[in-house]
Amino acid sequence: MSEGGSHFCENCGTETRQTTSFCPNCGTAQHPDLEGPNGPLAEEPTGPLAPILKPGRISTPDVPNVPPPPAPAAPAQGGTGGFLRSFGLGAGTYIGMAVALLVLLVIAVGVWALLLADADSSRGTMKKIAQQLSGGKQEATGEVSLQDLIPNQVGDYTLQTNEPYELSSKEKEANPETRRVTYESSEGDEVIQIVGILTPRYAYSEQTTESERFIDGFLEAGVKGLDLGVDPKRSEFQVTDASGKQVGRGVLVQGTESDAVLWVNERLSAVVKAPAGEGQNFYDDLPY
Repeated sequence: MSEGGSHFCENCGTETRQTTSFCPNCGTAQHPDLEGPNGPLAEEPTGPLAPILKPGRISTPDVPNVPPPPAPAAPAQGGTGGFLRSFGLGAGTYIGMAVALLVLLVIAVGVWALLLADADSSRGTMKKIAQQLSGGKQEATGEVSLQDLIPNQVGDYTLQTNEPYELSSKEKEANPETRRVTYESSEGDEVIQIVGILTPRYAYSEQTTESERFIDGFLEAGVKGLDLGVDPKRSEFQVTDASGKQVGRGVLVQGTESDAVLWVNERLSAVVKAPAGEGQNFYDDLPY
């Protein structure tokens, strides 16, 4: 019950607030006035009030051995990848460029190998032939006449002429006795040979600077006056005796028209001009 703004308990008559739900004296449920002179009255909160948040730091207990948080990863800068990214190119483009360069390198190496193989094919054949020019040669001593040393038959070739061959005075210093010899096969092919006895200091066995210079010059200049045809192929070989010991040096030159074989041993120097493909056979059949 309310009177003039006051409220009294309906059971015991104790004065209470207008918003009280139970009498503080007897506990009887009340009927509070929810309307006041200025409008509805708010009910008093019955539960705990929400905490009021104020700015500040919340203290927490220290926990030992806690690792620091990881630092954020910095974006990669510089290098080839950074350079490509500056043009808007990604990793896929970089890999593609590397593969393309590798393919180009493989192609270039293959072309170069083919060129070398083609250039070396003829040289390899000549080297193989030259290595076979190692038949045993007998020693021509000073007691053997050069004329008597020349055989009448060399393979299929028969001796036709055996005459002295005149050299210049300077050439006679190295070859005091020289002969020009011709042979002819049963098929009419001709072989020309010029052979001379060496002055001992120019022989291969001397192994001196003077003898080496003479042999180099003889093997180089002996071919210049010979017409062997187109694109002659040249290769050097060792002159060996029956035991396999090297007793001289030689050169085989094969052209489209003729072959030439030149060699110097311990006592002789010789030049042979034979039909194409016959130079090696004629040399192998000679005794010196």
